[in-house]
Amino acid sequence: MGIDLVPRLTGVAAVAAGAALCAASYVESTLPVGCVGDQCDLRPERPDSATADVFYVVSLALLVLAAVGLAVLVLQRRRLGRLGTLAAGLIAVGAVVAVVANVVQSAFYGGDLPAMPAIFLPAIAALVVGFALLMLVVIRTRVVPVWAGVVVGLTLLLIPFGNQENTTVLLDIPFGLALVLAGVLVLRPPGAATGTRNHGPHAPVEGA
Repeated sequence: MGIDLVPRLTGVAAVAAGAALCAASYVESTLPVGCVGDQCDLRPERPDSATADVFYVVSLALLVLAAVGLAVLVLQRRRLGRLGTLAAGLIAVGAVVAVVANVVQSAFYGGDLPAMPAIFLPAIAALVVGFALLMLVVIRTRVVPVWAGVVVGLTLLLIPFGNQENTTVLLDIPFGLALVLAGVLVLRPPGAATGTRNHGPHAPVEGA
């Protein structure tokens, strides 16, 4: 029962994390376009959205839960190794730093912490690298089909090219959809892909 619970929690967390990330990205994209670099001399940054922030935090928390679940599934197959351990560490550190930085910025700096880029960007980089490494381990151990792991990995590479100040924030959506897909595949019962035809109680018995 405990072993069966892990893929269920992992799949649900991945689906919910992907959906929350898509929602956050969409909400963010509906706000007025902000400035980037020298443009900030001419127009302000994109305004904050409490709704988008909540979706981002929920997505991040669920993504960490899904990553932990994937690591446990790999560990059950005794294939975690050093690469998987490194991936889990990067994801954990990146997530904690990102969440703490967002909480501190919102609670004490009115949403404008001067050092936020220097803190947040490395945290996101750690998350991206950690999740990419974890997907390599997941693909190797066939926790999800190889093609699904490749889709998640490729869409993950789009995230560093996104910017919350303009429409490239929508680059988060492909990764969110890939997470939903991966979560559904983890939730799928074993043998669903190959089918169970002729294995029921009335299946013919060879040699009868």
